[in-house]
Formats: sequence, C-alpha cells, structure tokens
Amino acid sequence: MDFKRIFLLTTIFLAMNFRMEKICAQEISEFEIEKNYYIEKDSRQRTKFVQRLSWQKIPNVEHYEVEIQKFIGDSNFSPANSKDDWKTVFKETVPQNFVEVSLESGIYRFQVSAANLLDREKKSEWERFVVLKAQMPKINSVHPKKVYVNSTKNENGIFSLHGENFLAQTLFTLHAAEGDGSEREILQGKILDISLDGKTARVQFDSEKIQEGSYKILAKNPGDFSDFSEAFSAKTKFISFETVQLGASYFLPISVYDGTLEKCMDSKITLLNAGADIALLFLVKNKMHFGAGVKANYSRISTHPEFYELSGNYLTAMFNLVYQAHIIPQKLVLDLHASAGVAMIFDTHFEYTTVEFSSPNLNSAGLAFGGGFALQYYPGKAKHFFVAAGADFVHAKFTDMSCGTFSPQISFGVKF
Repeated sequence: MDFKRIFLLTTIFLAMNFRMEKICAQEISEFEIEKNYYIEKDSRQRTKFVQRLSWQKIPNVEHYEVEIQKFIGDSNFSPANSKDDWKTVFKETVPQNFVEVSLESGIYRFQVSAANLLDREKKSEWERFVVLKAQMPKINSVHPKKVYVNSTKNENGIFSLHGENFLAQTLFTLHAAEGDGSEREILQGKILDISLDGKTARVQFDSEKIQEGSYKILAKNPGDFSDFSEAFSAKTKFISFETVQLGASYFLPISVYDGTLEKCMDSKITLLNAGADIALLFLVKNKMHFGAGVKANYSRISTHPEFYELSGNYLTAMFNLVYQAHIIPQKLVLDLHASAGVAMIFDTHFEYTTVEFSSPNLNSAGLAFGGGFALQYYPGKAKHFFVAAGADFVHAKFTDMSCGTFSPQISFGVKF
C-alpha cells in the first residue's frame, strides 16, 4: 500500500508564540475537517497558539515518529534545495496519530515514520507546507456610509474600506443587523483590489440583493481573526438627481394631417433634420426612474416644385417628462417621454421661377405637444454610452394651421 496515502494529512494548523499581539499561522488543505487549535497562556502569561497536525490512524502501529524541518536557505525557494537548507525544529515519538505544535511563519516540511508491533519502521516522503502569519484585520471606515438601493451611482455594490491588515486571503462578508442586536450574514464580497500596505480594499457585493436596512461588513483573516465595520444604512431615496443624459438624433418627420406644409413642399417629409436633448434623471424605484429635460428638433425646409422654390426653417423646442425602465440591466432601457413646448417657422419664403418675385419672410410660432418612445442599447461593456431607435409624434398649433408629424429616429448619447 502507498505509504504516502496512508499518512493522509487531514489538516494543518500551525501557530507561533508572540508576546503582545494575537498572531497565528495556518495552512488549510483540501482535506480540512474542522478548526483544530486552541489558545493558552504560558507561565509568563504570554499568549500561545497551539494547533494540531494530524494524519490518518493506521491499525497495528506501535508508535509514530514525526519530524518537522524549517527552510533556512536562500529566499528564492526551489524544490531542488539541498538538505543543508533545512533545519529540524520538531522531532517527537508519539503513540497517537497527531502532534501539537506551535511554529513561527515560514516554509516547512514534515515526515512521519510508523513502527508496527514488530518494530519494523517505514517512512513517508517529505511533504512541504507553508505557515502563514495571520493578522488581526481592522476596518476603520467604509465608503459610502449611506446606500440608496435605487441609486444608479452605487448599483455595482462597490465599497471602499480603510483599515489595517487586509490580505488577499481576507474574507469580506456583508451582514444585516437583526432586531435583537445580532448580525446575519447575507452576502460574500468579491475583492477588486487591495493596496500593497494592506490598508485599503475595494470590495464588491451583489447590489441586487441589498434591500433597505442596516448593514455591517466583516473582514476575516486566516486564523479566524475578524473585525466588523461601523454600521451603514441602505434606503430608498425618492428624489435623487444624479444622472445626466445627453443625446443627439437624426429623424424623418412625416406629415400626418392638415397637409399645408405637405402641399407647399410637394412632399410628406424633409430630409435635412437633426435633434439634440438633455435630461436630468432621478430614481424612484430600482431599475426604474423618472426625469425631466428639454429637446430641440430642427428641420431645413428646401424644395423645388415646378413653378417655385420654398426654403426656410422649422424648429420645435420641447420640455420633456421622461420615464425609463431597465428591460435588461446595463444593456437595454425603454425610454418613454411626454412633451410640451413651442414650434417655430422662421425665415421661410417663396421664390417663383416664372416671374421675378419673392415672398416676404414668414415667421410664426405656436404651441406644440407630443410624446414618443425609444429603446436605448448599451453595446459591449459600455455603461454610459448608448444607441437608440424610436419615434416621436408632435402636434403643432399655429395661427392659420395645425399640423401633426410622426418622426422615426435614431440617436446616440451618453449618461453620466
């Protein structure tokens, strides 16, 4: 039978003595079953961390001899290091299948020898392990201190922590405060980055699972050393002006009724059109928000029927109320808007080709009402840029006429 497999290391918990601060070390293997260590005081009242190195028990074994060696060679550790690079720091014969040790941090290897009832001995291969110095983490501050569950600014669930002894092995968990004063773990965080000095960390939690309430973040280092952050709250904020949307569009206005412009232009549409809009959005519910803004559409009137030329300008300036719903978060948004404002025709005149005559410039203004929709798509990993397709309807009331136009459009924009 493979002796190496017989002596299966189920768990390694190694520790060190230290006078003032709590310091221990451990390596956890895939065979770990339970935390197998305890803390005691020596005769001088120094804290001592005693942890157990154990292996699988073998029938008919009289005793075991365990030897632990520490690597003392060059810091560039290599499996090919010679035996002179290792120093025996523990050697003991025991009847049971475990030893209790307390070691300082470093690189170690161990070997177990077993002797049966006939005193025949066989040794395992040397197995290496690392003892890591575990440190007490400390969370001094958390940002943001107040979270709005319907806020686009913290929808990624990212928190910045400032403190001490943050490690790559630190486990960050989000805990909800219960009514009896206890804390209940609800989420495990993902470490985005940790500073080289271990004093700052950026941790992300699933924001979709953060509801209204009071929360704390727990930092736990190897050795079960842990620290809670100060409490922070998560709330729903009804009005939070925080997102600005800018857009530009191309549209094709199609005459729907009245027909005055259609008759004069000898066409239902104009080709030279452009629009621009700005909106300030505020959130009222997760994945939905309202907003308000302004939108201006410009059309260049230029046509050449058989007997005259018509040129001029048509402008609408509208105040918008906006409602947006996230169909697919961070990917597809439905935008609905209602509009009211003014429509203007200016510097518009006729020039007749059969006679030398030009009409006076026509300048007129009237009220305009309308509404529309757009589907905003955020391509790739872009969280702020979008392209959109939709349509608007506008009813304009002038002194001598009323007209309605339907305008399919494409647009692009940015949110920040």
